[in-house]
Amino acid sequence: MANQDQDFGSLMTDVIPLRPSGRRWQKPQKQCNRASLDYAKQAATQTIATPFDTNSEPVMVDIEQRLYFQRYMVSAHTVRKLRTGRLRPSFELDLHGCTVKQAYSDILSALVDARREGDRCMLIIHGKGGVSRNLSGVRQGPAHSILKSYVNYWLPLLDQVQAFCSAQQKDGGNGAVYVLLQHFDGEA
Repeated sequence: MANQDQDFGSLMTDVIPLRPSGRRWQKPQKQCNRASLDYAKQAATQTIATPFDTNSEPVMVDIEQRLYFQRYMVSAHTVRKLRTGRLRPSFELDLHGCTVKQAYSDILSALVDARREGDRCMLIIHGKGGVSRNLSGVRQGPAHSILKSYVNYWLPLLDQVQAFCSAQQKDGGNGAVYVLLQHFDGEA
């Protein structure tokens, strides 16, 4: 080790230190006018206008089916990070015990809050459905999850949702979805 220090020292004998320039590097500030700030505040507080349609029924999704949706402008790399759980959710919304209408309202409220807070990823826990197993472990009851089916139906209809996929087992597995939200930096 001492030999390496001597070698380095001998190599640096002819080096002349740089003079301080007096300049400091600063991150460039975003130029933002008053109109774009007002627009950002208004967009963050307005509700998402997507009417609840009680007449339309979603395609029922099997309990074990993994959910997946991606808009064309989202990169495969970002979706891979979402799918593998490396893009961690900022908050989670638990829909256990909610009716379909309550779940819809809670999702819209969560999206408005996420936009206001600038969150990029959230976890929606919809559950696997009202399924029980008998003593031998065989599934009884419906093979479809109602809330899961509605979540799968609603999320692609919302412009703020860029992608979603079933969560990793540690975050709820097929009973939850990671949701990638549209980046909103406050500019018009």
